[in-house]
Amino acid sequence: MKQSSLFRQIVSCKYYTATIISKLGKVFTITWENTNKFLFRDDCTGIKTGITPSAGPCLATSFKVGKRSLIFIVLNVANMERRFLET
Repeated sequence: MKQSSLFRQIVSCKYYTATIISKLGKVFTITWENTNKFLFRDDCTGIKTGITPSAGPCLATSFKVGKRSLIFIVLNVANMERRFLET
């Protein structure tokens, strides 16, 4: 698989499920839901949500509109929800 194809597969993942075995041998299955709300739209192709002390709440999102790919990046927005409104 080409690196760009692998990247697209990872950043567009809506859910990830893993099976974890504890030190005591107990098996857990955990599913995480991606916090990028745009991923649940047909035109969104992914990327990344995040927060850091210096950049604040952030969002990098890509959309496919017709034959064009658009990338939006917002940094240091007022709060976690606002990053979706700013985009």
